[in-house]
Amino acid sequence: LRHIINIINYRKADKLVVLTESDKRFYSKFIKSVEKIPNSIPFTNNKYPNYESKKIISVGRIEEVKGFDYLIDSFNLIYDQYPDWSLHIVGDGTQKQILEERIKKYNLEGRVVIEPFTNEICNKYLDASIYALSSRFEGFSLVTIEAMECGLPIVSFDIDAPMEILKNGEDSLIVESFNINKFAEKLSLLMDNEEMREAYGKKAKENVQKYSIYNVGLEWKNLFEDIVK
Repeated sequence: LRHIINIINYRKADKLVVLTESDKRFYSKFIKSVEKIPNSIPFTNNKYPNYESKKIISVGRIEEVKGFDYLIDSFNLIYDQYPDWSLHIVGDGTQKQILEERIKKYNLEGRVVIEPFTNEICNKYLDASIYALSSRFEGFSLVTIEAMECGLPIVSFDIDAPMEILKNGEDSLIVESFNINKFAEKLSLLMDNEEMREAYGKKAKENVQKYSIYNVGLEWKNLFEDIVK
């Protein structure tokens, strides 16, 4: 019912602005004046991470939708091959205890660390050398563009919204959704190869600039000018 009411109200607007192409395709079935303008990178960063770092990072609300259980399962498949590596999950949420029990079940204490959310998140990205996105669903993924702005290569499931941001084989490695074996395989590929981490990470930082506040701001400026013509 809420969805129907929203669509009726949206039709009264000069423009409906959505974040992703998939949202635009959906709403364009009901509304003519739909535009896509993504979020911008919430900060700028002129540094690169230390690609020698043996840390994998993932950031977000600790809820089922974020798929951290998949990430822990994937890391469990390979952790014994990489004794120097650790996985860091940064965030807060209702599923924290469930994840902690999963970590204990796999005897991964000290190898998988859940850290509270911090306003200094950029430093957390820069302290790692791989970003892992294991969500069951994402809208426009701010954490992905944040990680890319900090020069991190990405391993991600092939869910809709991140696929609009990432370029497989260039700045990221994309995996069939929820296939933990393949996810572990792609993590291993980056963990084994520092040069690859650096090449993908630097390309990520380059590619994500289309989401800079300047470029996204121009899209809003053009939208407003179009409306007032």
